[in-house]
Amino acid sequence: MKEKESDRRRKSSVKWVGWLFGVLAVLAFLALFFYADLKLPEKTFRDPARYGEIFSDRKDLRTGFVAFPPAIPDSGMENGPEFYYAYWSGVFDPEAEVYLRCTYSESDFRTELDRLEHYAHKLSPDRTSETYEPHPFHRDERGLFSYPAYIAILADNYAYEYALITGEREITYVYFAFRHPGEFRAVPADCLPEPFEGYLNKDQGMINIYRFKEHGEKNFYYVEYERSAEHSPS
Repeated sequence: MKEKESDRRRKSSVKWVGWLFGVLAVLAFLALFFYADLKLPEKTFRDPARYGEIFSDRKDLRTGFVAFPPAIPDSGMENGPEFYYAYWSGVFDPEAEVYLRCTYSESDFRTELDRLEHYAHKLSPDRTSETYEPHPFHRDERGLFSYPAYIAILADNYAYEYALITGEREITYVYFAFRHPGEFRAVPADCLPEPFEGYLNKDQGMINIYRFKEHGEKNFYYVEYERSAEHSPS
């Protein structure tokens, strides 16, 4: 009888220890999420002289930054560009916010506008697709933006990427992933799509010019994040 009572106590102790570990595991998981949301970016800078780093150090971001210029022209640098880059690794996926606003000379503005008008994203030479067609930027035909827009990504892979004509000889470039209203550190509200309630806006549809569907495969896509060669940073 005493042995049975002892066994019951031992089993009860094991059960309570199991519950305790389970509760601690849940609390640790929640703490990790709160920490990920509140922590400072792992990498951040505002110096436009470091602009080229967004291409060389993309980490695991799902973008080739094709909406952004391959380099900031001299006139853009002379007129004091607004620039911000921030990267968080996140718990499961990376978060990022990249913002560039440039005022160009008339000549540089026309050159950059021509790039946006005629850019077509292509597969790299080592990839083939029977249904391959170069992908140009999408234009905003639904009035989602306050300015004329050239869209590379819209509400796909939890990310957005686009260029906006925000003034006379002025272009604003935006990329972000996993960002909510109130979390932006540089991108102004008038440069976000409307309505914007977070990175999972289902009513905006989905655009991603980096995706190429393979012939005969319903759910298989190539995802090509390298910039097309003629528009790559030097």
